[in-house]
Amino acid sequence: MYEKLQKYKCGGCGNENYHMYQEEGNKQSIITECTKCKSQTEITIRPAEIDLKWGKNSDGIMAIY
Repeated sequence: MYEKLQKYKCGGCGNENYHMYQEEGNKQSIITECTKCKSQTEITIRPAEIDLKWGKNSDGIMAIY
């Protein structure tokens, strides 16, 4: 269970309920729309980057086989 979560609210009307949309073929953004006043917010998705490097006293690094 997650603790200390805060609900997002619409900046226009204070509503806590949203519809979420994604354009077909567009995996880089999500649009949320307030169910009351129809105000929209665009959430931009940026792929994460992770580097794996040899640590001290290592015989190998973590890998997927």
